[in-house]
Amino acid sequence: MDLHAGLSPKRVSVTGLFLWCLLFGAVGVHAKNDCKELPVFSPSPLVVKHGDPAIATCSICNNDSSCDYELRLEEPFQASVKKGNQMLWNVPNMTDWSLQIYCFIFDTSCITSLEVIVYQPPEKVSMSFRNHSGRLLENPSGPLEEDQLYCLQCEVEAVAPAQNMTVAFYRGLTELSVMRSSTTDKRPVNVNLCLNHTVSRQDHGATFWCEARLELGPEGPQPPPVVRSHNITANVLYVPVTTTVAPYVPTTTTTAPYVPTTTTPPYVSTTTTATSYVRRKTPATPYVTTTTTATPVDSVTPTNKSSAGQSSVLHHSLYTSIFVWVCWGLVSLL
Repeated sequence: MDLHAGLSPKRVSVTGLFLWCLLFGAVGVHAKNDCKELPVFSPSPLVVKHGDPAIATCSICNNDSSCDYELRLEEPFQASVKKGNQMLWNVPNMTDWSLQIYCFIFDTSCITSLEVIVYQPPEKVSMSFRNHSGRLLENPSGPLEEDQLYCLQCEVEAVAPAQNMTVAFYRGLTELSVMRSSTTDKRPVNVNLCLNHTVSRQDHGATFWCEARLELGPEGPQPPPVVRSHNITANVLYVPVTTTVAPYVPTTTTTAPYVPTTTTPPYVSTTTTATSYVRRKTPATPYVTTTTTATPVDSVTPTNKSSAGQSSVLHHSLYTSIFVWVCWGLVSLL
């Protein structure tokens, strides 16, 4: 008997599951102890983008042909095909946001469910400053007042599933914070996340932005889908710091008078004044009596004679007297 006869696809999942529960209850307690093997889905979980085709398989006994278990699928699209010990589920266009697929062994309670994650990247991500009350400012970038608390708001539009999304806030290239949405709705939703930030004068001219990232695990797309907002440049109003500059006072250097390091003795004239000689009269030298008339010595001696010259004259007179005496003696002997 076809349990799905006369049921719409949207009602098959709940109604069919209810009927199978009644069937499992009628089988008895012994059927619960027959689960030596459990059906296995691949991939698990199934991650598929909304509108894309989806394929999954359910198998048992590692696809051993000697295994005589009969597998069945409970799913809303009636898109399953049996291939040996496998059940192939293939949907050409995933349009449902929330669904469950069950694979079970016929006439037993051995059942396995497949988690299906249907995702959609954000359609738009935007960034803005809001005051503490949440009111939007005249401009997304301000003007902002120094030392005031503001909300850095990241707005994410039409994202699914929001519970798998993280939002990172940035100032320039510096990551400020990472936040996660608490929304559990599997359908696309808009998410606004707010990061409190106290504005400083250093924020003036800085760029702020955010990005939304869907983290769907190893079975999801790699790298994860990321949508980034535009940049906003903060316009901060602050009181400029005035710096008092002292008046310029030139530095005067007192230069000492020049003192030569070499002492020059006073100038002494080298001009020699000639000494004039004065002739004076000297006493006359007495005549010596000899056989010959001695020549009298000049009674006038110039005053410019030195003592050595006077001694020479005296010696000359002595020698002359001795010579006269000697000659006189020789004459007397003859």
